[in-house]
Amino acid sequence: KNINSSLLDSITSNNNNNKSNKNIKHSDGLIIIIQTICASIENLRHPLTKITALELLQTFGQYTSDSIRLSRIVPYCVVMLNDTSSIVQATALKTLTTILTYVDNISPVDTHIFPDYIFPALKKFTQTDTDELVRLTYSQCLLTIAETARKFLNMATHLNILLANNNININLNKPKVTLPYDGHYDTDLAIIQDYIKDAVVEMLQSYAGSKVKRSLLNNIT
Repeated sequence: KNINSSLLDSITSNNNNNKSNKNIKHSDGLIIIIQTICASIENLRHPLTKITALELLQTFGQYTSDSIRLSRIVPYCVVMLNDTSSIVQATALKTLTTILTYVDNISPVDTHIFPDYIFPALKKFTQTDTDELVRLTYSQCLLTIAETARKFLNMATHLNILLANNNININLNKPKVTLPYDGHYDTDLAIIQDYIKDAVVEMLQSYAGSKVKRSLLNNIT
């Protein structure tokens, strides 16, 4: 944490245009640091250095733009979900969950990120051969994941409305446009609910009486 704070202080002090932490996201220095961490993380050998890199991404991810979060940080967190170390997997899961909660605006390419990308990457954590530390972390993150997935669905719907209205206003003679979110809200909401329900049921059935079950019940009730 001291390293994280020192780096942020350095970025802030060297960026004369920044007036507050909210403006750090415009710092070229921060973006370069995030890109450097992402480019290096797959080549790190020791679990401790991987964990440090993930913690740095989580810290800096709070102050960068949504596009950097989704295009840079999220994919590398997903890669680390497959690491051979259970503590690295657990840290990657917590970092991924946290980074996704920071996102407030999405681009057209991200409208289906949860059903097409995030959920498939997480599905393996309900399996019985997953390390208990990772399963426990997953049970603690599951409610936040569900809430964030619904938030992304709402953002996708809102993006469609904005683009449709803008396109109609600009092209009054061509009101029919191709929109980025081509799903149906109720259908896609049901997909989210089914995924979470299946994950909960599978974990409850597989880990009856375990710490995972108790954690899961504490976090969803």
